[in-house]
Amino acid sequence: MSLNASNPPHRLNKRKPPPRWLMPVIRPYRRLVRARKVRRARVFFVCGHPKSGTNWIANLINLHPHMLCKGELHMQHIRRAVLDLRGNPIFRPGRRMRPTIELHFARFVRECMVTMNRDRPGAYVLGDHSPLPLMEMLQDPAARYIHITRDGRDVLVSHTYHLLRVRQRHWIPAEAREVYREAKARIGASPESAREQAQSLLSCEAWVRELGSRWAERARIDQAALDNPNFNLGTRTLRVRYERLHADIDGERRRLYEFLGVDPGLAMPVSAQTRTLPGLGAPGTDRAENPRSLYRKGAMGDWKNYLSDKARRWYHAAAGQELIRLGYEPDDSWARTQTDVVVRPAVPGVTAA
Repeated sequence: MSLNASNPPHRLNKRKPPPRWLMPVIRPYRRLVRARKVRRARVFFVCGHPKSGTNWIANLINLHPHMLCKGELHMQHIRRAVLDLRGNPIFRPGRRMRPTIELHFARFVRECMVTMNRDRPGAYVLGDHSPLPLMEMLQDPAARYIHITRDGRDVLVSHTYHLLRVRQRHWIPAEAREVYREAKARIGASPESAREQAQSLLSCEAWVRELGSRWAERARIDQAALDNPNFNLGTRTLRVRYERLHADIDGERRRLYEFLGVDPGLAMPVSAQTRTLPGLGAPGTDRAENPRSLYRKGAMGDWKNYLSDKARRWYHAAAGQELIRLGYEPDDSWARTQTDVVVRPAVPGVTAA
């Protein structure tokens, strides 16, 4: 069939709707098929601070034909409303209604997951990769959670570029709004311009302290959720390090597939096309850094190219203890400089030991 004006390309593969007289039979059948998909679905949630690698985890998951992790539904807001309703003392039948509320919320979550699954009907392990705090989304022992952690200093740099690219005013520190507006207005299309404006924000004390405090607070919240015996998230959560993914991506993604209960041998290999290779734009690769892209660089230790001595001290004051607790630094020596060392003047006639 030739392509012409009467047969535009986007209509060639369009299926004709079924006849109206057949709809009373088709509609119940479709509802039955969908109900089976919803019951069969096994759901999971990818959690982590923004710019910690949740999109990378989702891309690795999508290499498997039986899994799909697509979209950021941010259902934690609805979950919090459900918890508030359950705990509201004014809502008298709350205790009696709790099982029903939980049942319908779980059904709602699965319905949303199945709706997002239209691109891969064969997938039955379905996930959401909203960068949300670690919390019990479903009171279901089959629900799984993948929690990814990244060095907060690299998160700071990556998140700065991200906020220069998009409009998310709720993330902008109040004390740094003027600096942010100036940087946003001056940013150009070149990578050099983006780096210059990112550096201006990373030289702002309010910016560094606020974003560092948010990363540290998220780390504390996630650890408290893991330690809470009422949630029992420890046995249902796979903890992933961004840096470990860089070092051993094949081993880590095998661990990921096995945790979600699928055969690792069926997954496709990692590739640049699927954005699953580590180190986007890193030295030694054929991919250039793109400051205007969601996948800007994906490097480790990039914070060393941006944080001055002052910025290091600001960040350490805001999040240094969490860096140490998570094992990213053994102590606070990374934030100290030569000017922090007091050099005593030599005393005549005394030899240093």
